Amino acid sequence: MSTFSDIITFTRSTTGTYRSQSGLVETGAVNAPRFEYDGSGNPLGLLVEEARTNIALQSEDMTAASKTGVTVTSNARFAPDRLGFADLLKLSTTAEAHHVSRGGNATASTKYGMSCFVRKAQGTTYLAFGGLGIGSNPPVFNIVTGAITSTGSSAWTKVEVESYNDEFYRCSAIGAATATTPAQFILANDPSTLTTAGNGTDGAYLWGLQIEAAANFVTSYIPTVASTITRAADVTTVAIEDFYYRQAQGTLVVTFKPKYDEEASSFLRVAEVGESATDQGRMPFIVETANTRLRFQAYESSSLLWNVILTASLPNDGAFVTGAVTYIPSSGRAAYEGSLAGSEDTAIPLTTTRNTIGIMQKANAGNTLTGHIKRFRYFPNRVSDSTLAALT
Repeated sequence: MSTFSDIITFTRSTTGTYRSQSGLVETGAVNAPRFEYDGSGNPLGLLVEEARTNIALQSEDMTAASKTGVTVTSNARFAPDRLGFADLLKLSTTAEAHHVSRGGNATASTKYGMSCFVRKAQGTTYLAFGGLGIGSNPPVFNIVTGAITSTGSSAWTKVEVESYNDEFYRCSAIGAATATTPAQFILANDPSTLTTAGNGTDGAYLWGLQIEAAANFVTSYIPTVASTITRAADVTTVAIEDFYYRQAQGTLVVTFKPKYDEEASSFLRVAEVGESATDQGRMPFIVETANTRLRFQAYESSSLLWNVILTASLPNDGAFVTGAVTYIPSSGRAAYEGSLAGSEDTAIPLTTTRNTIGIMQKANAGNTLTGHIKRFRYFPNRVSDSTLAALT
């Protein structure tokens, strides 16, 4: 039986982290795929991400951070990767915002993705994000239960919590900076004021600080030491000659969960049959971010022959969805989530040479989707309309 590496070429010029089935932070080697799981150990599929940079230096060393109202005990507990150690932060007896800050000065009118791994220790119950010039009413997380206590003001979006091994949580949010001030990771005993004095012994474990500039969603953890680190984009391709591909007819089915920037006008490839070096002949599934649409298109010699909207309300980092198309020279249909989409089309490209099936790849760079690909299927025949709908 063929394995993933036997038929699929996967490239990423850097390492990349992911959540394993046991809830640990694992590191995928250079050019190694990352198959990720949710907090309950259920498979999410292949993790694919755009390139991102963590600007929080010394992301695992809280002694190197700027500190206010906290003392740090280094290497106090195993970290979520079970290889390194998390630091213990204890709240001072002064009534102030007890926090560490990283990432240098933010740039006003820029969005930042903030995230960190946190675990309860003694007494302290809450984590909040602050700084960035945003002011009061930040997002607040209960680090004992993993619940979101407050999503904060409208300057904060995509407030989320993910569970990891050993009762660690990864808390994250997107903050729209209004001034040139650093990001703050705040520990508190009172979620309403965030400045209640500690007793010198209560605190929490903190690890894996991350600040991603120009971000509308948070990506996987990127460890840093003395300098910022960039994780490269994932690219996955399958050579046509490595499996039975028919030029004259076929069916494509993809199940995925995307993350994307609704404020950017981008066309992100989910999966594509096409040429590897040009856009002359291609059939891509496309996330149209500004309109939250999923499209399927077919080109031959740069001419758009088929353009169908599968849905105009694509979820963003929500549930998995499935889209499919089937075609022969005189008949092409599309389906989405159990229903046929659009109308039948007769202009399907059949004479263009197809070299690869690419997931998250386009000949010209910059259109990488971030999300999970749970399943990508190809059938070498045109199926019935009812079968196509059932496949989704």
